[in-house]
Amino acid sequence: VQVSGGAQAAMIAASGKVFAGGPLAALLICDVSVAEFLISCADKGEVEAICNCMVRVFAANGYGEELLAYFIRDVVERCDPAEPATLFRLSTSATFMMKAYRDILGANAYLDKIVAPILKDVKVSRGEFEVDPQRVDAAAIPGNRERLRALVNRLLAALYASTEQAPLPFRRACHIAYAETELKFPGRGLLSASGFIWLRFICPAVTVPDESVPVTEHGKRGLKLVGKILQNLANGTQFHEQYMETFNEAFLLNPAEVAKSVDFLESFAMVGRHAHEFETNLDDDFVLAESVRNSLVAGDRVVAVPRDIVDDAIRVIQYKLSHEVLNRLAQLQAADARRRQQTADAAAAAAGGGGGGGAGGGRRQPGVCSRNSL
Repeated sequence: VQVSGGAQAAMIAASGKVFAGGPLAALLICDVSVAEFLISCADKGEVEAICNCMVRVFAANGYGEELLAYFIRDVVERCDPAEPATLFRLSTSATFMMKAYRDILGANAYLDKIVAPILKDVKVSRGEFEVDPQRVDAAAIPGNRERLRALVNRLLAALYASTEQAPLPFRRACHIAYAETELKFPGRGLLSASGFIWLRFICPAVTVPDESVPVTEHGKRGLKLVGKILQNLANGTQFHEQYMETFNEAFLLNPAEVAKSVDFLESFAMVGRHAHEFETNLDDDFVLAESVRNSLVAGDRVVAVPRDIVDDAIRVIQYKLSHEVLNRLAQLQAADARRRQQTADAAAAAAGGGGGGGAGGGRRQPGVCSRNSL
């Protein structure tokens, strides 16, 4: 996936494309580094909201995947080589954008259709899925343990069979996470895709129930136990709590279950023997086609984002641009001016106090922040 500001900007200009969101949308899409700079200026508590707006603007114009690729690559490049297992486990611009992209694609609706019928009994349970001896009578544990194991089996089977129902753009985004990670950390690509698919997509849908559906306190506890099993399966880590050890044997140490989980991840992210799905379903490419098309988008790459939503997103971005960015640029320019003055003073002193009349006293030295970078 290559996002080249120069080539892409030239093709966009030649096409005469009109962007949803107007000139600011065109600016952001032609040079994604502008979006990156804008996000870097935002207060920590506002980063997620700005990322959400960016995704809406890019996706509405057919460039959602390019945006994700840019920020996913940035996270991978910055990752400590000794800590590849932490990729996409922490909250970053990339994970915020992935969440926003998932939401506008309606991926949650797909997932809810799969998991809701299976979890309905858990939500209204009265302790029938509890396995902690500190929370339930010991005599009930064997039956509860079997009930929980059977439910997780049903849930996994439904998820494994539903891959083709997942929104294709979201699957392609997971493929980007896999491919970019695999380039820098060979053999780790599937683990990073797992972070998106299991930990930031499936597990939250299980453990954070729909507020419109009443859930008992025991139900919340049951959902948490289901989520813990899925999370450990995603991370490949075993349970150390004695009352959960039986699920190590049922899922984490069971070669057949592990193989099915890996096959699901490969299918969802379209890698391995499933890679042909990626090539077949990718309309033509992630970069722009050789001949400039009238529309620079095709098929399911355009996400239906209502115009008023795009306009609202642009207004938020404009606000940040006019306040935070201009303030930041003013600070950089002031710092640059101070550095220039210090350099000039040092040169004058070295020339014997010539004050600018000497060989180097009045020469302007290159600033740290060049005009182009600003």
